Amino acid sequence: MALRLIFLLTFASSLIQMKMKKFLFFIILVAAVVGAVVTCPDKKAHKEALADAFAEYASYKIDESKDNGFGDILNQGLNALRKAGADKVMEATLGAFLEVDNYYVCSVGSIKRDGEKKLISIGLFGHVFTPTSSMIDNALNRQKGSKEEEPAIVSEPL
Repeated sequence: MALRLIFLLTFASSLIQMKMKKFLFFIILVAAVVGAVVTCPDKKAHKEALADAFAEYASYKIDESKDNGFGDILNQGLNALRKAGADKVMEATLGAFLEVDNYYVCSVGSIKRDGEKKLISIGLFGHVFTPTSSMIDNALNRQKGSKEEEPAIVSEPL
């Protein structure tokens, strides 16, 4: 009889522990979702992050051109432009073309081009993830390469 009672108590205790683990997992999951909803970045955050990413890209390209001896001069000019408000101009330009879709737990920034949306940023937990300078450079080089490869229109002889 005592053995049966011990078995039942052990079984009940393990059942309660399993339910507590599930309940704790559920509470943590709900807290994470609520945290994501509360900290979801808005359009302003996307514009600021993208303006910083493009300014970093400009510095990246200037650092690349230091071999020409103009890198330091260009970097000083870029810093002067940033102080003069070029960042605000970049944010205003992005504001005109940037669309931010809010999915409550995350937000997605995209630019509409040629009738289709191009993903450019993702916002999650108060941070906006943007492309790196090398990713921007690769995308621009691919775009430049595809434009150069387009065949020219040639009229047929009569």
